[in-house]
Amino acid sequence: MLKGLNTEPTKRQKVINTIRENICSGQLPPGNRLATVREMSDYFEISSSVVHSALKELVDYGMIECRGAGGFYVREPPDTVSSPSPSLAASPEETAKTAGPDRPGKTYLCCGHHSDLVWKYPLAEYEKIREKQWNDIRRFLKEHPDFHAFVEQSEALRPYLVKHPDALPEFQAAVREKRLTLMGGFTIPDLNLCSGELLVRNLQDGRRWYRETFGADVTVACMDDAFGMCGQLPQILVKSGYSFLLPGRRPNFPSTLDGNRPFLWRGPDGSAITVTPPNAFVSHVGYVINLPVTQTESERLRESLLNIRGSSFPGDMFVQYFTETHPLSEEMFWQIEAVNRAGGKRKVTFGSILDYCLNLETSGLPEVSGEFNPIFTGCYTTRIRVKQKMRRGENLLFAAEMLGAGTGCSVRLEDAWTNLELAGFHDSLCGCHHDNVYEEVTGLMDRAAGKADAEMVKAGKALGPFTVFNPDSSGGLSVVETLYDEKRIPEGVCAQRDGNRLVFTAELPPCGVKGFKTGPGKIAAPRSESNHFRTDFYEVDFSGSLPVIRSLNGADAFAPEGFGEIRFRRDIGSMWSEKPVTEWFGKEKTREEVKSVTSGDVFIQVVTEGKVLPSPAIDGGNGDYWEGFGNLSFRKEYRFYRHLDYFTLKLRLDWKGNNTKIAVRFPTNCDPFNAAGTYDVPFGAVERKPYSEVPKPYESTMLRLNPNDYAHAAGGEWPAQHWVDLCDHRAWSMTAGKIVASLLRSPTRIEDGLMLPQPGAWDNGIREYEFAFCAHRPGELEKAVALGRFLNRKPVVLHGNASGITPERSFVSLDCGNIVISSLRAFKDGWILRCYETLGRGCDAKLSVSPANVELLETDLTEQNGRPLSHTKVHFEPFEIKTFQLIRKG
Repeated sequence: MLKGLNTEPTKRQKVINTIRENICSGQLPPGNRLATVREMSDYFEISSSVVHSALKELVDYGMIECRGAGGFYVREPPDTVSSPSPSLAASPEETAKTAGPDRPGKTYLCCGHHSDLVWKYPLAEYEKIREKQWNDIRRFLKEHPDFHAFVEQSEALRPYLVKHPDALPEFQAAVREKRLTLMGGFTIPDLNLCSGELLVRNLQDGRRWYRETFGADVTVACMDDAFGMCGQLPQILVKSGYSFLLPGRRPNFPSTLDGNRPFLWRGPDGSAITVTPPNAFVSHVGYVINLPVTQTESERLRESLLNIRGSSFPGDMFVQYFTETHPLSEEMFWQIEAVNRAGGKRKVTFGSILDYCLNLETSGLPEVSGEFNPIFTGCYTTRIRVKQKMRRGENLLFAAEMLGAGTGCSVRLEDAWTNLELAGFHDSLCGCHHDNVYEEVTGLMDRAAGKADAEMVKAGKALGPFTVFNPDSSGGLSVVETLYDEKRIPEGVCAQRDGNRLVFTAELPPCGVKGFKTGPGKIAAPRSESNHFRTDFYEVDFSGSLPVIRSLNGADAFAPEGFGEIRFRRDIGSMWSEKPVTEWFGKEKTREEVKSVTSGDVFIQVVTEGKVLPSPAIDGGNGDYWEGFGNLSFRKEYRFYRHLDYFTLKLRLDWKGNNTKIAVRFPTNCDPFNAAGTYDVPFGAVERKPYSEVPKPYESTMLRLNPNDYAHAAGGEWPAQHWVDLCDHRAWSMTAGKIVASLLRSPTRIEDGLMLPQPGAWDNGIREYEFAFCAHRPGELEKAVALGRFLNRKPVVLHGNASGITPERSFVSLDCGNIVISSLRAFKDGWILRCYETLGRGCDAKLSVSPANVELLETDLTEQNGRPLSHTKVHFEPFEIKTFQLIRKG
């Protein structure tokens, strides 16, 4: 029978604890002699060797000293660190007298937890963990007047205060005393995969809760652990009311700068925020395995404190002590006293992160610009449905708010936004979590999308019986799709049937509604078409398994071979990081054939199907190719519109297996030496170069990352939002995904958090994707922007209760194609309109609003204190984000 573990302290530890407690309580003041070794041996009923061992450790800690035959004494604090105040926290005035630019100043040690709201465990499980952690912090704030703590994100604290309302006055007092630093927004989101609008809502909701709960306007943003940071973040933060940023991961940081020092980060619009990474860390995480020398938690804590005590870091020093799921070590209090007695260059003191930021001299800080990407590129395709559901939820919320504002119908979407904000937490959206967490995260997204759908239907009841709502800011000839109903066919449009769907084209107003008269009718079934056909813009040949597509507008963008090629390779990486170990396999290992070519009045559709062929095992695998590869089949549905300058591809994969990455390839005629890839990112676009697996002849075209960054960016990929444009600046461009667009990964390797990818992370089963492509000439990058909106903000058919046909009406419009609307929603006695310049081209845009009797005010992302504008011609600087209040007159 196994006995339970003995959790009582050892005899040696009992001696250490007793002496330490007597010193800390003042019963053994500095200079006092301890009892003899024999007296302690008799008192504790242990051997003298055990007592000697305990005393030696206390000497090492700096709490006592040995005076030879004279015995052991409580150590006197060295003169170099003596202070008239018993407090561990020196005042700013005292620091100012001793600190200089080249010598140590004050140490600001602040403690707390990096709270993963949902990652290894579901939301409720993490709330239980944080409850214990906040109980400890609450007690530390009571018992240790010098203790300083922080909160990174409001949702890390809010549930605790809901459950423990009696703690609120204590935390409010700690905030007033600057002993509790409030930071961040609602959560720490993913800064590449969330839309810019979701980032703003996240920050707004967090700051609003802080203000309502503590009466504090938070000025320190926290993106700790975020997987890369988009280039527009400085503007987003500054216009949201923040002055300082505790940053996330910073891949590709300039190698000439010290990443542990403050710096000024400037966005593409010119906005700048002061970035304040911790200068050092305190940790009690022990190193007890797989090392030549191991350390206990206590030894590790002492070593990290001694490193700070002996640091020559010039000026003030921001030190962070945090854990994730573990409690803070209460040993820190006596350990700090001990190391301060031991002497050194700087005293270890608690301090406020906010005070550190406010006392920082920013005038001489180095300046950095651009984005901090890429990192953990495996996240971009791990659990691909998480990304797809997030984009769907964002787009539906955008549309529902716009329709509610335009129709005057009150829509209630606060809870839906909250669900998306929780799901947008960086460890949630990246897909690096267990299967039960996946179910919870996708459930949040589905509820948000379902609520938006329901509210849109409700708002549509005020419209006519067959009304098309266009949420896109591009008007003109548009594709509309709805359920096929022979009793309700819109009149005066070009229509085509596709199974149980009706597809038609119509002239639509931007961001508006248009009603159609309907009647009974019957749309003929599509007819067979040749494998070689033309539209107004493309000549297409499907004589082979893969199409040859030639543009008829002079922008011959697509290469004659390999368009839409399915590719796969062995990847033995983790949920975070890729680790490819074979070259790509492609059309030489697949069989694909055309199943049908049909045409109607709106489009020509081509359906192909294919699968990966059997092959001898590679590297000792038991099945085809390698261990873990099962089987892969696919189906493609191309639509070539007769009178539109783009075509689409719906791709469906059926995959079984793991240790594999699957992608689709779209070759182009671009000249690699002159090509530039532009990617849609939160609130803007950025031009990027390839950085991995670049063929030797094109080495001069690549971006070289810092060597250490390649460990987590092996796939050569960049994150993107709605569109990517590839242009070689000569005569043509291609708009699509990347040249190689990743579709899914099936990781198996353990990495962060010792998490073994569970079967749900392999993305087995059916997965569906949609792409759109447009060949265009140089200087027409707005076509890429419009195409991205087409894929994500499609027109919606609504069946309202109003009699008559809904009059055509545009709620709001801007006449510049490089201005993107991020939000249009009801606000008090009017609307909030947020938009941004996305291509780096300043412009004067005419803003049109219906109804026209509104007062136009410009505000910032806080949406407060609007400034009246005298005209509707609005100037946008390159990449500028603008927010307007449209207030109804009268």
